[in-house]
Amino acid sequence: ETIRNPQQQESLKHATWFIDEVVSKFLDDLGNAKSHLMSLYSACSSEVPPGPVDQKFQSIVI
Repeated sequence: ETIRNPQQQESLKHATWFIDEVVSKFLDDLGNAKSHLMSLYSACSSEVPPGPVDQKFQSIVI
């Protein structure tokens, strides 16, 4: 198990919530879920993103 400080634990909780939301949306609407998932991926990538970046998710991850 990874040892995390309270701030890291809270960030992980928020990131997991975002991912769970995408999964829920994915089950309901494939087109929009794919777009949202790409924005989450772009938030984690160091390369120039091909589309929009989810700023809220990026602030949690960073």
